[in-house]
Amino acid sequence: MKRSCRLLLSLCFFLTGCATAQAGPKIIGLAGDLSAGGSVMVLGQGFGGHSLRTEWLGGPDGPIETTSTGSFFERDGWSVVPFPDKFRPVISRENAYSGKQAILFDSVRTGDGRTGLAYDSGGAVTFGYASWMAYIDTGGAEGQWKMFRLNWECNVKDTWPELVMFNWFGQVDTLNVRREKEDRALRFYPSGYPEAGEWVRLELLLQPSSAPGKADGSVELWVHRPGKEIRQLLSRRGIETYLPGEERRWRYFVFQNYLGNGLAGHGRVWIDDLLIQDTPARVEIGNAPRWSQCRQREVQSPRSWQDERIVFSFNPGRLAGDEPLYLYVVDGQGRVNEHGFAIGHRRVLAELDPLK
Repeated sequence: MKRSCRLLLSLCFFLTGCATAQAGPKIIGLAGDLSAGGSVMVLGQGFGGHSLRTEWLGGPDGPIETTSTGSFFERDGWSVVPFPDKFRPVISRENAYSGKQAILFDSVRTGDGRTGLAYDSGGAVTFGYASWMAYIDTGGAEGQWKMFRLNWECNVKDTWPELVMFNWFGQVDTLNVRREKEDRALRFYPSGYPEAGEWVRLELLLQPSSAPGKADGSVELWVHRPGKEIRQLLSRRGIETYLPGEERRWRYFVFQNYLGNGLAGHGRVWIDDLLIQDTPARVEIGNAPRWSQCRQREVQSPRSWQDERIVFSFNPGRLAGDEPLYLYVVDGQGRVNEHGFAIGHRRVLAELDPLK
């Protein structure tokens, strides 16, 4: 199938007089290139703002696809959590969600599950959004998979203050907010974590306490099983992430992918299409006319963002070329247009003027 297609939807503005304040995003028109990596512009109202401080590893020209197969993953802002080189994640063609490559954390090859890749946000996190695709092959073994932590230092040690998320196959799924020693941790037990042998999208919204001792933090977690379901597994507000007197702050997004307690030497994890940013504002393409009905959504990479105009790089992910697609904009308050803006199919709708 030819994936390069240009699309220009008529920009129909039904505006008379002054624009009124919107309760949330409203999409009015779309123009652009619906090939992978193409530039797309969406016009509307109520999009709000976006800092554009994003870290996007997906797309046809992203660092995952453009790094040589078998090489260690290296990129500014990223570092391997301090362990010997043999534990470093590599670029793999064996299994990928989109494109041809993904980042592999391989305890079968290394004989040890101590792998980790950390992104430095550059300072104290006041709001964190992370979305990534993950796939685990346990080789039939049971044990512990520590997927992710938001830590105050570039480390995978169980310390504090931090948030750590892990799946212990055969036992329990856990998300812990460590504020001090284990007896001061907040433990949550979401049901529905990834199973072996499936690509899933993990999506986290994280807001730490505004100051030590304040119980105004929050944690939200979704798991997307493309084509099957999108489930919110956890929503907790009023969390105290920093105890009184704490000086350290969440800073490092650590994709730990530790495999141990029975999984070391048996398990492998791939991650793909990873986005980190400091706002929930984003553009997504879905496969249903309503946000709540979508069984698959692909997050997009923003290039510019204004209240009435967004330009993003088109990421088809695994959305099929024949199914109708719908556009959604989420603003900085988490509000979204429930009714999607129909953009037809990725196959050619019309060869019109390209986006300037």
